[in-house]
Amino acid sequence: MEKASTTSQGRLKILVSDYGGYPYPIQLSRWLARQGHQVLHIYNDKEPPRGILARDEKDPASLEIQGINIYGEFGKEDFLKRRNFEVRFGKALAQKATSFQPDVIISANAPVETQFFLVMTARKHRTRFIYWIQDLRGLAAFGILRRKIPGIGFIIGLYYLWLERLQMYWSDQIILITEAFQPFVSKWVRDERLIHVIPNWAPLEELPIVSEKNSWAEEHKLEHTFNILFAGVLGMKHNPDLLLKLALHFQDNEDIRIVVVSRGPGTDWLLTQKQSYSLNNLVLIDFQPFELMPQIIASSNILISILEPEAGIYSVPSKVQTYLCGKKPLLLSVPADNLIARIVKEVNAGIIVPPNDINAFISAAEILVNDPELCQKYGRNARAYAEETFNIDKIGRKFDKIISSNI
Repeated sequence: MEKASTTSQGRLKILVSDYGGYPYPIQLSRWLARQGHQVLHIYNDKEPPRGILARDEKDPASLEIQGINIYGEFGKEDFLKRRNFEVRFGKALAQKATSFQPDVIISANAPVETQFFLVMTARKHRTRFIYWIQDLRGLAAFGILRRKIPGIGFIIGLYYLWLERLQMYWSDQIILITEAFQPFVSKWVRDERLIHVIPNWAPLEELPIVSEKNSWAEEHKLEHTFNILFAGVLGMKHNPDLLLKLALHFQDNEDIRIVVVSRGPGTDWLLTQKQSYSLNNLVLIDFQPFELMPQIIASSNILISILEPEAGIYSVPSKVQTYLCGKKPLLLSVPADNLIARIVKEVNAGIIVPPNDINAFISAAEILVNDPELCQKYGRNARAYAEETFNIDKIGRKFDKIISSNI
């Protein structure tokens, strides 16, 4: 294919690839399209929807949204099946890019091998490639595989680490969500001027404050209880035992519910424990459409996020940005130096305890349960931070400047 040319008046053809279908990249795509750019937003249709990924009447004609649905089992917890899926997805993604002929590709949340096909396509057709780094996936794979598969896991992990670093080197611009990633990235880019830091956000206008006694709460019989809620993936970066211990601690209090809106092996494990311990206060709910998130958050009294100690180096839990919009107190079990812990501490929006410190976690929950005035203060601070910080026009202009950069 021939290199695509810019649209009229300096506007560009932009492919935004967001493997996870999160709410903030699609908001960015909508904003870019409203500026006159022609935008194709692509996501993995096998992932549970996390953002509003259907077009509506307010969307400009210059925005197209497509999910890629690869035939076959996702195999998220089976290494070989998962790798096979990710490679096939990468090839399908590369075909989309070849057909669309973008001027610029922005890629976020993609597995390392998936993104490799997109980077190679960009290099082949001299398309500018912007690597929007949400997690240091190669670094994470190296740490996990060498621990889980002694010997050969070290070699496989090195391969993913090398592949990630190669993509950093080949990128025309790199956007980090936290400065903490910079020491790992700066040594692998061609020029440190190519690195930019833009923290993640949540689409504030899609997360209004609604009544605690709403239809979602009524559907799940949560309208009259005190609800400690976790919403999001329970994967390798999380410890579901914290949620179990919390449910066991409060099991004799009929007014308190531990609500987990999730899917995956952590949730499956919790279901087994719920049945084993007869925990009626542990409420397990499958992933919900993002449109319901205002009601889900409103039904909560405390919002929880969990991150394992080693994951604090390479990951920032994006669910907390959504939490911050909800005007609720936060309880985080995350490393103190993680970006989200620093934000919550700085704005005084909740309590942070060390990862896997079950006693501290339960004690913090007790403090919040028994101090409604403190909860209200934390909630007000959280929402005030979101209203001040999550301005899509300001954020979008930062991206537009990077997209248009000639460095």
